[in-house]
Amino acid sequence: MKEFDQYAVYDAVNVDLDNLMENLRNTIVEDENVKSLQEKAIERISQRKSNLNKLITNLKNNSEWDAFTIAFYGETNAGKSTVIETLRILLGEKEKVKQRENFNEQAKLFNQEEKNYNDIRTEQEQYKEEYEQKRLQLSDKIANLSEKESKIEEKIYALENNISSLNYKILLKMVSSNRNLLMTILKKLPEQKESKVVFNNKETEENALNSVRSEKSNVEKDLDQEYSKYQTKSKQLDVELEKISTNITKLAETLEQYEDGDIIGDQRSDFTREVKDYEFVVNDQKFKILDLPGIEGKEQLVKEEIEKAVKKAHAVIFVRKNITDVQIGGLEKIKKQLSQEQEVYLLYNKPVNSPRQLLRSKDSLLNDKESKALDKTGNTLKNSIGDAYSGYKFISALPAFLAVANLYKADRFYAKQQKLLVDFTQEKLLDITKIKELSAWMTHELILDSKKKIKLANTKKIKYAIEKTIEDIHIESEEWDEQTEIIHKHLKDANKSIENKFINFKRDIDLVKNEAISDLRVVAEDKINDEIDKDIDNDTFKHRMKKISEESEEKLRERYVSELQNRAKKLTKEIDKILEKSSKNIQNELEFNIRNANLNLRDDFRNFNVDIKNKNYTGEILGIITSGVAILFELASGWGLVVAIAGIVISGLSAIGEFLNHNYRKSNQRRARSKYMDERCEKYKEFFAENNDQLSLKVEKEIRKISLVLQGKKNALELTGKKYKETENKLKEIQNNL
Repeated sequence: MKEFDQYAVYDAVNVDLDNLMENLRNTIVEDENVKSLQEKAIERISQRKSNLNKLITNLKNNSEWDAFTIAFYGETNAGKSTVIETLRILLGEKEKVKQRENFNEQAKLFNQEEKNYNDIRTEQEQYKEEYEQKRLQLSDKIANLSEKESKIEEKIYALENNISSLNYKILLKMVSSNRNLLMTILKKLPEQKESKVVFNNKETEENALNSVRSEKSNVEKDLDQEYSKYQTKSKQLDVELEKISTNITKLAETLEQYEDGDIIGDQRSDFTREVKDYEFVVNDQKFKILDLPGIEGKEQLVKEEIEKAVKKAHAVIFVRKNITDVQIGGLEKIKKQLSQEQEVYLLYNKPVNSPRQLLRSKDSLLNDKESKALDKTGNTLKNSIGDAYSGYKFISALPAFLAVANLYKADRFYAKQQKLLVDFTQEKLLDITKIKELSAWMTHELILDSKKKIKLANTKKIKYAIEKTIEDIHIESEEWDEQTEIIHKHLKDANKSIENKFINFKRDIDLVKNEAISDLRVVAEDKINDEIDKDIDNDTFKHRMKKISEESEEKLRERYVSELQNRAKKLTKEIDKILEKSSKNIQNELEFNIRNANLNLRDDFRNFNVDIKNKNYTGEILGIITSGVAILFELASGWGLVVAIAGIVISGLSAIGEFLNHNYRKSNQRRARSKYMDERCEKYKEFFAENNDQLSLKVEKEIRKISLVLQGKKNALELTGKKYKETENKLKEIQNNL
């Protein structure tokens, strides 16, 4: 792993982990109870290893080696996307440059179409005004002619009434006399002359009326023609306006597509749901910016996206709009997600809601209170994520964005932009919001020596993944030691108790030997004394003593064997009780320990017991005693040697003295009895002692087997504890080799 291959390093770590597990599996013992614990322990380590394998593979699949990657990470609605959008504009991100060029092209077309629309609207208004003037003139003329027409009609009507009146008078005169009738025929009546004049006047007026009506009709025709011309022109202009309006609508939609700020949320919800990445090339340095979803949004929807992006990032900028310290819940989340990072910076995005607020700021964006609060937050992050925390920056993103953004006038930001630009120039806004300082720092410091930083950041993520596994295994190792220490203590106590019981057993069988022989002597001597007191001869004495001794020997053997078996049963029961008590004590203490600690191994140890009954050590011990008993019964012929010795003693007595003095004979018989019993009891002691020693050695051998089994359990548990530590050390070695 000394040659650092950007992708092979992940595979090398996985190979080392596989080798480690193979070594662990070669240490499992045969003891079923301990074997189960070992297998579970190794399974746990294997699971840790498997999880680490997956994590390393995941890091490999999500790693970025070609471009230095900066993740903008932070709280919901902290303004991450606003900062990024402004940087895209200032740093000339390729897609943003193209988007803004398209916006400007469309804006020119849009403005030209608006001008065309306004020109036609002006023409339409002018033409309408001209038409209205002509319409009014013609309407006035028609009104005058209509008035004139009405007056002439009134005159004609009056003349017609006059003519009717004159005709009526003429008629009356005609019927009044023949003379008047004749005068009428001759048209000599004054009324007739007057009627002619009136009639002529009427004709004159009718001619005038026709002339007026003709002129009015012509004027009305002119008005109709003007209206028709106006309608035609209006429709023509409306068609042109509609066409231009359609173009304007389409251009407006296109402008909305190309305007800046499309990645910025509406401040009412977590707008960013997926990680977006933006690629930059500044001074031949290639880097990426990742826009992450807010960590306080609908987290289950975005958690995976955030974690994947954090794995890819080489530096993280933690964006906040709150000046208050990070709360505990959020801090735990930040610690979990950012501790693995190489560089983490805090970016305070100061909310500015009005130009007046900026004017009050003058040249200093932060006040003393905000600076102190940022120092405090920085210390909190330092304590949480350690050396990964690298300092803080501050800006006000929204006014910076408004200073440089291309916005369509229907956009939600347009009014704010126009209001802001009344009091500030673009350059002044870029200075006072500190956005220029941020972009300069990113392009001249943050991405400096990016190849080295990429390597350090990516290897740190691998080290961090291994470190977390080391921590988990270390915790389990300590738990294993803590739990097995309890078992070791009780196994040691059990061994010592069994050893003490064996010592007691040896003392007991020695006591059995002494008591049995002592009882034998008392009973046999009493019976022989009874025979001696009967004043029997030596032959009879010899015969009776032999018989009594044989009977006593039989009972001695039966008692001795019975007592040995009882002591053996007692020993095996005591051993069973010790083992049962040891198992119970282990379980009780483990259970207490488990209840009072949050242990990962609680289920593994819950059913541990000192299980050696299946080895039948109890039966082995009883078998040893039984076989020893059989040997004793086979040695019955050996007692003849003792009797023969007694016979020699008796035969050497003075027969004459005994014959003359019966008391003397009894005294000799008692001395012979005592000597005989001394020799017999001594022989029994030697034999029983030898037999006891042999039995003790055989029982001790079985006891040693129990001890070895218990010691084997202890050794196996210790071995697994060592394997935990070896695993931990091996992981550290893998980590250090990166």
